[in-house]
Amino acid sequence: MKTDASIKRRRVRQTLLSSSLALALAAGTGIAAPSPGTLGWTAGAPAPRSFALAPRVNARAEEWKRLHPPPGPHPQGATTHLVTNCNDGGAGSLRDAVTAAADGDSIDMTSLACSSITLTTGALATGAANLTFNGPGRDALTVSGANTTPVIVHVGDGQLTLSGLTVTAGAKYSNGSDPAPGACVYSQGTVAMIDAGAKYCTARANGSGDALGGAVYARGGAALIASTISGSSASSATGFAAGGGLYTPADTVAKYSIFRNNSAYTDGAGAFGGAAFVGGDASVTRSTVQGNSADHVGGLVLTGATATGDLLIDTSTITDNYGAASSFGGAVYLGGNARVINSTITGNVEANTTDTKYGGGLSAKYGTTIELTSSIVSGNSLFDGSTHFPSDIASSGGSNPPAIIGSHNLVGVSEPALPADTLLAIDPHLGPLGSNGGPTPTMALLTGSLAFNAGTGGGEYDQRGPGSPRMVGANVDIGAFESDALFIDGYD
Repeated sequence: MKTDASIKRRRVRQTLLSSSLALALAAGTGIAAPSPGTLGWTAGAPAPRSFALAPRVNARAEEWKRLHPPPGPHPQGATTHLVTNCNDGGAGSLRDAVTAAADGDSIDMTSLACSSITLTTGALATGAANLTFNGPGRDALTVSGANTTPVIVHVGDGQLTLSGLTVTAGAKYSNGSDPAPGACVYSQGTVAMIDAGAKYCTARANGSGDALGGAVYARGGAALIASTISGSSASSATGFAAGGGLYTPADTVAKYSIFRNNSAYTDGAGAFGGAAFVGGDASVTRSTVQGNSADHVGGLVLTGATATGDLLIDTSTITDNYGAASSFGGAVYLGGNARVINSTITGNVEANTTDTKYGGGLSAKYGTTIELTSSIVSGNSLFDGSTHFPSDIASSGGSNPPAIIGSHNLVGVSEPALPADTLLAIDPHLGPLGSNGGPTPTMALLTGSLAFNAGTGGGEYDQRGPGSPRMVGANVDIGAFESDALFIDGYD
């Protein structure tokens, strides 16, 4: 758990998902097209320019796009470009394939004998509206920027899809007032990651520019399916930093995905969302957000696309995130109406020297409605430099606190009133975050937990997915993890 207090925000609306991605997300999200809104601000906190700023046009990307128009669509339709070697240039290389790609094309790296491609002559830049990268698997192929260059720069306005590969060691540095967006992946369209990864990416604005999306900047929205964003950072000397892992001013969907050990920090205007900053509506399902840090909100900043928003955290685990100078909470900030269902939020910390609780677990914008159902929000805290105080659910400020509705929850402490059936101030008896089956780490209930059989609803599976039924025993358990019969009976 991080306690180093030295660890020290934007929006334009575009279409989120193309029809091809919508098909890939067979379950759907129910997210409607948003319109611009604002997040709000706590009285007495440092005044930002805006917490929902419109992302400025990247002049250099626009100039590159003008000088390098993409090839027109192939007369015979979309083409697959086969990558046959791991050189950074020449026939059969990834760079050669990207240069030749037109709208709707795909790049096939599935048959490569090598496991890594290192870029030595700059980023892979494309103006194709829609382009797909297919690799052999997230753990089987990496494309590295060698800590000297961004990995992929997509100035098209369609969808960039990464499937079966990991981009790593991307670097984006800027000086003066220039921004530093997307160190591993920068897209002026939407980004879809399917069995993909982005890790060890660094976006740094050395002047007054903003650093947005340490690993991924997706202007039109993002979708992560069975993907991981980890070990990445967004930082600025005197500007804003937002989304250490992911920044998008539009909608986001994450399923079976992981945000781990990302950070956002600044010596200037403020840093928000160590894991992700989402300026639109959001759906986070069967995912884990762990070990992220930022000045304000170490984990997820989910602002909602409108004043009311449409935000969902479903069957997910959020733990060990740290907000170092909290005025918006430690783990999750909800800027619109939200549903938090069958989830576990624990072990997160907000820190400030005023002993003001904004919600170490959940911080909700004043005037919103939060439907909290069958979830654990407990064991989160406020750290004042010497002592940890319980802080699980609170408001970011204002005179109209959020309304918490729902049922069958286990909560440590809460500033807003809770439903009458809430199990309050009870230790949930959780095991450590670990591999308990399924694609994402979870926290099992330990013997004696009052969360056993005390939940409601929940769907077909717990966070681990197929093979891990949502209900074992008389009723579902509270939280993201459903214990099997042996644990319920006290045998382990």
